[in-house]
Parts: sequence; structure tokens; C-alpha cells
Amino acid sequence: MWGLKLSLDRAYWAMELARSNAKRDKISWQASFKQVGENVQVAVHPADIPPGQVAATQWKSLEPQIQIHTAINDKGESETTLLNVNENNKATGNKTIRRAMFNFRGCAVYNSTDECGQTNLQAKGRITLFHPHLKNSERCVIISTILGHKRISQRQRTAKDGRYCY
Repeated sequence: MWGLKLSLDRAYWAMELARSNAKRDKISWQASFKQVGENVQVAVHPADIPPGQVAATQWKSLEPQIQIHTAINDKGESETTLLNVNENNKATGNKTIRRAMFNFRGCAVYNSTDECGQTNLQAKGRITLFHPHLKNSERCVIISTILGHKRISQRQRTAKDGRYCY
């Protein structure tokens, strides 16, 4: 269970680092997540650098066996709702990366040029992590507002808006 907690904290801080860097540098930054075998990897990078061009040394593995929850739950929803993009940072084609992007003001945005109040609601979202050998182990980092506020939660007994991690 400690590996899951540590991985969740690292996912949260990757998003916080992307948000902080965006405000510091006055450009959009993102936290990118991908499943590589039985490991989740994360990279924090400027949004104008597509995930496929991020150096391999910048991708850091979370704890072993932790996975991104991508299956559809019994309510017909996905527990992970961060934008799913390809290696070129586009929401088309072979989508293998989940991303949280923040603009120069630290707001969660859909496109790197979006203003805080003029972005798609899909800029908000959650990444849900779990350990495959622990029942009901889902834990999530949620970007709960377009202003980029984040929080951590865990699987609940009942669904809300079709999801159990809220």
C-alpha cells in the first residue's frame, strides 16, 4: 500500500511542479503520464515539447506494479479522465499518454494557448492509480477547478457522476 501512496503523492507533485513552472516561466507546462509495462512513468515538461520528444531520462517511473486505471467501470465511465493524447500531444490517433496542462497563469487548460476562463472543461480531470493485487485500491489525483486546484481522494463505496474515485 505504501507504493501506491508514494506514487499518488508523486503524481500530485508532478502536476504541482508543472503548474508552478508554468507560472514561473510564463509558458504552458504539462505533466505527462504513460503506462510502460507494469510501470507508470511521468515527465514534467513545457507543453510546446510533445511527450514523444521528451528525453528518456526525463521520464521517471512511479513505484513498481502501480498502474493507471483505464478500464470502464460498472457505471460505464472511466476512472481516469485526464486528456488522452498521442506522442505528438494530440488527442487523435494512437493515444497512449495522459496529460495535465497548465497555462502561464497556472490554470488547467485544454490547449497551451487557452486563457483561464476560455478553456474546455476537459482541462479538468483525474488520474486514478491502483495496485492490481490490492482490492479496491484505487486512489486519484483530481484537478477539481480550471484554476488548477488539485486534491487527492480514494475509491468510495458509491459512485458519484459515474465514478468511484471523487
